[in-house]
Amino acid sequence: MTNGPSSAKLDRAYSFADLSAYSFKERLLIRAADFGFFVLIKLIAATVKFEIKGWENWEAASRDGKLPIYTLWHNRVFLGTYFWRRRQIVVMTSRSFDGEYIARFIQRFGYGAARGSSTRGATRAMIEMVRLMRAGRLGSDKKLGPISGAKAFYASAGGDCGANLCLC
Repeated sequence: MTNGPSSAKLDRAYSFADLSAYSFKERLLIRAADFGFFVLIKLIAATVKFEIKGWENWEAASRDGKLPIYTLWHNRVFLGTYFWRRRQIVVMTSRSFDGEYIARFIQRFGYGAARGSSTRGATRAMIEMVRLMRAGRLGSDKKLGPISGAKAFYASAGGDCGANLCLC
């Protein structure tokens, strides 16, 4: 992807993780779920016509070379994943069995994955998100409750990078 000392960290976000810590059955399930969700999202999205309202807000958040921070609630994950694909956005997803197949199918859509969650490994994940933000884009699949609750978490990351918050 890039050259330089941060290259390995950025490349890691866009590469499938090693599954050797999982049992054979779990590895099969992760791969099946990953591919299944990828195909399902593509099939569903092929039937949808997107209507965009408020695009000027995204343009304002992206102005002057700023990198917006995207937050995407779980009830918008499937179509949001398709809509924002191939933009090298980095998504935070948990270090769990579910997080593993989520990381894989979003990587198939051109996203990077920073591993961690707001409840497990939050500090490590936040540091990785800030590093990746400086090299690309930032987003999350986090369901942190009401939008106002999420703002504090992402405003903290954005403040470190001079980013704007985009709630999707």
